[in-house]
Amino acid sequence: MRAEGVEAVVLRKFEMGEADLGVELFTYRWGRIHALAKGGRKSHRRFMNKLEPFKYIRGLFRGRRRGLMLLEGADIIRPFLHLTEDLKKTIYAFYAVELVRVMTPMWDPHPQVLELLLRFFDFLEEGEAGEDHLRVLELRMLTLLGYRPRLDKCVRCGGELLGGGWFSLSLGGVVCKKCKEGDDLIMLSEDTLKVLCHLLKGKGRTPFLPKVKEEARRFLPAFIRYHTDRDLHTLRVMDELGV
Repeated sequence: MRAEGVEAVVLRKFEMGEADLGVELFTYRWGRIHALAKGGRKSHRRFMNKLEPFKYIRGLFRGRRRGLMLLEGADIIRPFLHLTEDLKKTIYAFYAVELVRVMTPMWDPHPQVLELLLRFFDFLEEGEAGEDHLRVLELRMLTLLGYRPRLDKCVRCGGELLGGGWFSLSLGGVVCKKCKEGDDLIMLSEDTLKVLCHLLKGKGRTPFLPKVKEEARRFLPAFIRYHTDRDLHTLRVMDELGV
């Protein structure tokens, strides 16, 4: 079977036996996959410093699709070295990787998600990121994967959301006061809805006021957990470290 060169971001690596490495990657061609780098723990020429998290590589893959691929070699396209020089940037990058791992199934190509991940890494390397940038990342990831939240009108009656509303996790959108029912509701103020709707319309980023930041942090990760049934462990680390 002929080997194929495919671009990918390294999500994580793990030891397999005494000499081999397992690697989880997000590729342009196949989406999220697992691959075996035989001799990866000892082969300095083929894999030295190339299989660390966040590395953007071109890997040489062989094997059957939808199984464990064999990674025969790799060349670094972008090393993203600065992501590991600052604790905040490192944690934010790990959060982006965790979103990809939690929200995308194996062997399901999403080239736009990979492009979003690379743009986020670029942004982290070049500037100072804040918590609001994580919320933007979550919104864009949800949109690309078909879970775009509906925040402009009541999803039950179509009415205006004057004074804010309640986001229903099961309905995927906001309900007004007269349509408020259920036990999966999260209160969102009018200010928060305006900021998030602005972002969803692609009109650029609006600074998050403290109230908007607090409500968005409570709502967006909860919506992701609802659809994936997975906790976001990096958020807990952020809370513990205060970043």
